[in-house]
Amino acid sequence: MNRTVSLKLGTCSEKHESFLQTQEFFSKGCNTIVPFVVSNRCWNRVDLHHLCYYKVRENLPCLGSQMVCNALRKVCSSYKVLKIKKDQNIPAIKFKKSCSVHYCARTFSLKDDVLSLFSIQGRVKCTYRVGAHQRKYLEIGKIKEGELILRGKTWFFNLVLEIPEVPLISEGKVFAVDLGENNIATTSKGTIYGGGQLRHKRDKFLARRRKLQSNGNDGFAISYKLSPLGESY
Repeated sequence: MNRTVSLKLGTCSEKHESFLQTQEFFSKGCNTIVPFVVSNRCWNRVDLHHLCYYKVRENLPCLGSQMVCNALRKVCSSYKVLKIKKDQNIPAIKFKKSCSVHYCARTFSLKDDVLSLFSIQGRVKCTYRVGAHQRKYLEIGKIKEGELILRGKTWFFNLVLEIPEVPLISEGKVFAVDLGENNIATTSKGTIYGGGQLRHKRDKFLARRRKLQSNGNDGFAISYKLSPLGESY
């Protein structure tokens, strides 16, 4: 199974500026890829790579080959979550300068409490802070990928780890829990945990998230062209 650990990075003004420039050029790379998605109706990462990889490398040589691949992955992931049907028009996603930067295992490394990240000005090494519970994941997990995110004036690196599955216990007493929508959990001993309040908060959160995404506040925005009649095309 995968778990995400959020690392709070310690950065000086020079490192901060380096990350800002990398973030800006990464968003430019994503925006360079989008027209190829729309015109070819393609968000398969391998096919899209053949369509536009060299064009992005030509326009943005400072990104480097692997970060272009990371931009391709981010664009494809952003289109996949839209779940576009065959009869729907392809929206043009606009990635903001503040969008998160995707990193694969080749573009960062973690060693002795120091995180080394690719930037357009060269490798940047940062110390980081992490909670005790998350540190346990770092000790047993296998590094997969990550996202560089700016929150306020602080940089975070959301690191994805592959955690070993917990072995099943074949002996002893069994305690079963049934998870549901109306009742969050029902145990094998007959205890029922209602989920009315939790469900209300979850629905409220999802509604707010959909509203923010429609306004482009999650790092990218969607724009449609309109005909004189107001129909999208």
